[in-house]
Amino acid sequence: MIGTLSGPMKPRSRLVRVVRCLLAVGAGMVGVSAAVATTASATDMNTHQFNLYGWKGNAGGLPPATEVKNRVNASSPTYPFVITLNEVCSNQYDAINADLVSKGYTGFPSPSILFFGQPNCSWFGNALFVLGARQTDFIFTYSAQKVDPNNENRNLVCAAMTSFLTDFFACATHLESDDLSYSQPQADEAIYLFNSNYPSYRKELGGDLNMNSLNSHLAGFYSQHSEADEQLYKRSTTDGGVAIDYSFASKANLSRWQMASIDSVSSSDHHYYRGWFRF
Repeated sequence: MIGTLSGPMKPRSRLVRVVRCLLAVGAGMVGVSAAVATTASATDMNTHQFNLYGWKGNAGGLPPATEVKNRVNASSPTYPFVITLNEVCSNQYDAINADLVSKGYTGFPSPSILFFGQPNCSWFGNALFVLGARQTDFIFTYSAQKVDPNNENRNLVCAAMTSFLTDFFACATHLESDDLSYSQPQADEAIYLFNSNYPSYRKELGGDLNMNSLNSHLAGFYSQHSEADEQLYKRSTTDGGVAIDYSFASKANLSRWQMASIDSVSSSDHHYYRGWFRF
């Protein structure tokens, strides 16, 4: 179920294509259903980014998954076009996916720990949901990896999509925490892949990047893309008061404005981050 990308997909590091059949039983990935969600117009797009704190804070429990479902349902009929999620347990992904497929979303689970084997958390990692039909998708495992007792491998998941808006390229990622010697080279690879693939498509990338917006290693994002919140005045996205969650959209296609809503929630140590972009 993984497509093949040509051209600049792989930079100087290894590409790991995850065999989706390992996840298909629980994931239930499907394409567009008959009940397709809508956005405000063909030129408006809203996005959701959320770190679920899925295992450490919730032991695979459903409160943060319910938060996602409630937020998406509350946005009806103008559902978010892209939803990027971090620290997701398999149980939480399944609950979210079961709700979103009927709205026209295609889901892409992206385990950073493929065989976690915990109750309610057989795998752990990222997830991407996009309105529309899949063209192709890939998972890239970063070259720089901090030694982890659970063998966690940080990654980037991306999908090229066909939608009522246009052809679209969306990605989700979670960079290494508390160690810039790993997160900065990971950011460099994420930027290369996001910028070089599908240059003619509209694009969005969301995730927990674990670094300040003024870090020079994010310059490649800000030079070609707009972030929902202001770079110089970016607001906190966590209970700890740091601003490390992001939603970027391709600057080449934006014509007017962008904005963000950042809300504290009880189910996670990260805030629920919503972005709006006008093309």
